[in-house]
This record gives sequence, structure tokens and C-alpha cells, in this order.
Amino acid sequence: MKNIDLAEQTRLLGLVPGELDDLRAEIDGVQAGDIARPVRDIAPIAVRTHHLAIRCLQQLDTLSTSQYAVMKNGPENLARLSEAAQRISVAASLCTYGITGRTDALLYEDGDRTAGTSRGYLSEAIEKLDRAVGTYRVLAQYLSRRLASAAARAEDQLLIDRATAERTVTVAKCRPHPQLRQPVRSAGRPSEPSSGRVLAPRRQAHPTNPGHNLGLSPHPGPEPRGPRLPRPAHPSATTALRR
Repeated sequence: MKNIDLAEQTRLLGLVPGELDDLRAEIDGVQAGDIARPVRDIAPIAVRTHHLAIRCLQQLDTLSTSQYAVMKNGPENLARLSEAAQRISVAASLCTYGITGRTDALLYEDGDRTAGTSRGYLSEAIEKLDRAVGTYRVLAQYLSRRLASAAARAEDQLLIDRATAERTVTVAKCRPHPQLRQPVRSAGRPSEPSSGRVLAPRRQAHPTNPGHNLGLSPHPGPEPRGPRLPRPAHPSATTALRR
């Protein structure tokens, strides 16, 4: 929630009715004529109305994310501002239809060759602007009175403090507990689970005897022999002795 200057926002709200009245007067003047030059007569009004609609939407966005939204009657006032900004945007589109309502006769055989269609669109645009003027005037006066009253400012400040505290609690609940956070592992190879065995140190390569790496002695000699046994007699000799 942003903390904005509500006095400046009150001033901006109060400027909108005057600009809408000026646009309405220009549209009324064009509507009273024959609208022989629709693009030249209506296009500048449509452009200025579109620009005003964009400014009103930008202010609506600013107010909706500020302390204005939690003040007394804040949501209802934002809804009224949204509707008024929408009416101004529709009025700008109706002015554009007022141009094509007069120029369609140059493109289509069934186009209205009179100014009746354009006048109808411009009348609807004036109606939209009149309703938006009333909304902005009422809301500007309401906010001005709230800011001028000490009791109203204190009431709104309590609502703002309460909303700020609730938002702080909500943010704190969304944050994970420090003990529940997962440890950050390095970007190297993933660690393997330990098997519980103690591994012997790796043998170093012997510089001169490769067989040393296999556990062999550097100079293998003859294998040790046990005591000599008498060689058994030949079977033929054994038979001769028995005889």
C-alpha cells in the first residue's frame, strides 16, 4: 500500500469536471451544425476525450493501491470512479463513431447521407460526459471535506493503521520459518549417501615397479618349498619285489 498525497489527488479530481464541461460544449457546438467536415470537426474532440480517459484511469490505479482504498467508503468511491472513467472512455469512442457516421456515405451505398447518424452518436457522448461530471464533482468534494475535518482524518488514520498491521501479519505468515528452510547445496556433484564403511587410502603408484600397485614384491624370487618326500616306486618294480 502506497502513501500518496491526497491533497494533490483532490486537486486532480476537481479538475476533471471543468475539462468535461469544455468537451461537452464543443461536442454540443458540432452537433448543432451540419457536420460537413466530420474529421476536422470531431477528431480533435475525440483525441482530447481519449487522453482525459487515460488520465482518469491512471489516477484510478494510483488511488486503488494507496491509503485511499482503505479509508472510509474507499471501495465504494473507487467503484464510482471506475464507472465514471469508463463513461469518459465510451464518450471518446462515440465521438469516433460520430466521424464514421458521416463518412460512411462515401464508402457504402446504404450510408447515411445526412448528419442524423453522427448527431445520434454525439448525443450519447454528451450524456456519458454529463454523468461523469456529476460523479467527479461529488467525489472531489467528499475527499476535500474528509481532509479538512480533524475527526475524519483521525478516523481514516485508524483504518489505515489497521490495514497496515493486517498486511504485515499476512506477509509474516507467508514467509517460511528459518528452521524449515532447506540448506543451500553447492553447485558441484550431488553428495552420495554414506554406506558406513571406512575406505582405505588409495595406493600411490610406484615409480619404478608397476607390479607394486598390485601388491607384488619388487623382486619376486622362487616360491618356498616344503621338505622333499621320497618318490613312489614304479609299479613294475613293486611287482618284481613281491615275487
